[in-house]
Amino acid sequence: MAESIGRITICGMGVVSPLGIGLDAFWEALSQGRSGVKFRPFLDGKQSPYRIGATIDDFDGKHWIKPRKAMKVMSQPIQFGCAAAQMAIDSAGFCSGDRPADRIAVVVGSNPIYADPPEMALAFAKCRVDGQWDIGNWGDQFSSAVPPLWMLQYLPNMAAAHISIGQDARGPSNSICQENCSSLLAVIESGLLLQRGWADIALAGGTGSLTSLTGMVYRGPATLAGQVEFPELLPCPFDAERDGQVIGEGAGMLFLSQDSATTAAKPFRPLANISGWARGFCPPDRDDAPRFLAQLIREALAFAEIKASELGHVNAHAAGLPDVDRWEAQAIAESVGEVPVVAWKSYFGNLGAGSGAVEMVASILCWQHHCLLPTRNLRQLDCECPVRVLTERINLPPKPFLKISLDPTGQMVVVVVQPPSANV
Repeated sequence: MAESIGRITICGMGVVSPLGIGLDAFWEALSQGRSGVKFRPFLDGKQSPYRIGATIDDFDGKHWIKPRKAMKVMSQPIQFGCAAAQMAIDSAGFCSGDRPADRIAVVVGSNPIYADPPEMALAFAKCRVDGQWDIGNWGDQFSSAVPPLWMLQYLPNMAAAHISIGQDARGPSNSICQENCSSLLAVIESGLLLQRGWADIALAGGTGSLTSLTGMVYRGPATLAGQVEFPELLPCPFDAERDGQVIGEGAGMLFLSQDSATTAAKPFRPLANISGWARGFCPPDRDDAPRFLAQLIREALAFAEIKASELGHVNAHAAGLPDVDRWEAQAIAESVGEVPVVAWKSYFGNLGAGSGAVEMVASILCWQHHCLLPTRNLRQLDCECPVRVLTERINLPPKPFLKISLDPTGQMVVVVVQPPSANV
């Protein structure tokens, strides 16, 4: 169900993505139609279902994370989140002391974080006796072969913890672990904290990586695109020949405020308003999944007090999965009709917990440049996807948009975002 939420303003944004690090680099790559999907060097030339991905290859956390020594207990996804949070703070023009520390909230969506095999190789090797694995040795050998603080690198709640510590944010802090829906749910949770008066500002978003070797093997290749000879042509959401998603990694963080235009405290420049949302659960293999999502879309619009005809576009989940794309498209058509649809994952794949926030930032950047960019890789629209997928760049003044995120287990989230001039 949705709630009436009042004025919640996005005043800053930060992005770490396969297309670029920071808003300028991210927008430049988007606007030039680049792909963030590539062959992975250590698997290139091998017949592996994991040999392509949307990875981040030029990230250096030292530029954003302080103190630097904290990086020793941060895996890369945690570093991504901390960097994106710092970018969002810088984007908003926030300085320490602008608000009391106990009025700053942090809510971050995270994926499970997996340790890759090389980190555990010594521990596993020590458990071999006469060439055979002996589980009885694991307890002693693990503790002697792995650094004492090893586990802190991989706890999903550590992104929110490190951001809170690094920014001296002493207000409410929470971590959301709902796969692809995590960052939108974190935005909603932050909005509720602001609405209830528990915080004045919030850092909200998500960070994740689906590209670690251990995680890939654990999840398996069933949902991945099979035809990987030309990575830049994948994924292809809503296309008649789509056969799966591409996995990636990244983070998006938003600086949220409910008081940017109304208090005597230092105001922040509004970039967008979050004016409505709805979320719920329906198993994706049920026949009524499209109707359930359509109802959530109608609820979110109703609480935002806008009509479908006022929307500029739908920012779809659209990962390239044959069944999910189909019923998502049917839900969009049923609830909002011919509104243009954009699938940002066509540029950089599925970033897991980071996807929702990164894709929201992409649409807001389009507002700032008075345009709407097309979906990549759509060669022939699937006749079972009855939506108007945008395939050419168009000039478009800022109009409200819907952001949809869907989880493979059935979680569904819809958020309505309006231009800062909108009355909400």
